[in-house]
Amino acid sequence: MTRLRTYPTILEMPKEHVSKSYDPSLAKACLEEQEATLRAIPAGEVAIPNSDPVSSALAALALVDLVRAPDRAPRYKLLPVELFDPGTVDRLEKNAWALWQAHLEAQIASAAETSVKVPPEIFQKAMELKGHMQRLLEYHLGDHSAVSGELADIRLGSGYSDLASDLVRCARLLDLYKAELQEDRKFYHPGDAALARSLAQQILEALRSSLRGKMSLTDLRNRAWTMVARDYAELIEVSHFLFRKQPEEKARFVPLRALLYPRRSSGSSDPSPPDTPPAS
Repeated sequence: MTRLRTYPTILEMPKEHVSKSYDPSLAKACLEEQEATLRAIPAGEVAIPNSDPVSSALAALALVDLVRAPDRAPRYKLLPVELFDPGTVDRLEKNAWALWQAHLEAQIASAAETSVKVPPEIFQKAMELKGHMQRLLEYHLGDHSAVSGELADIRLGSGYSDLASDLVRCARLLDLYKAELQEDRKFYHPGDAALARSLAQQILEALRSSLRGKMSLTDLRNRAWTMVARDYAELIEVSHFLFRKQPEEKARFVPLRALLYPRRSSGSSDPSPPDTPPAS
């Protein structure tokens, strides 16, 4: 049985790597400033976070503080721009704050959205039509071996997505067995199949509209995490090179994986995730 991974929290991180507290105005400003750039990242390059976003942001901000220390910052300026982008540190700081803000906004949107919204008039009409079509189909086709199983499954449907799916399935059966069903002049209505498909489409559009804001914030959070993970890893590699002859200094620059996922015993079958998003 696969064990679900739980993200480390900031409470599990070494105290020296938790150097900031949430600053609402700064976080919002950074998200607004970085949003256009984050949205421009090709979809294929966006990774799903494999570490807690807030913990990742805190670690990134602590790394920025380490690099900017007066006794360290001059060393980074010795590197030519061909080997190290001097804007990495500032970009990491802004994206870390943006990540923190985007994650909080996504959480708030998720908590506030107790259910997706489908207009009640559409839902009521859809439920009535589904019930009518079910009764017609089960009365005439309930004994058909090729249909009985599907009708039984339709009866089990619950929720908006199932309702939309069941409407389309009933419409298909109405079309498929039209020759037999249209003989029922009292309960067969020629326009029911088309109406069922129309209502199903309206339900799906309502679902997409209701979820769009949440999905957009989650995507933005993922984009910010992708950039933070990349620049964090780059800055760690450069720092390890610059301080390669100073073991105590080098040890201060801890990879995100090692910081958030403490070393496991050799017998563990659950390896730590990579520091950076997988290459597209």
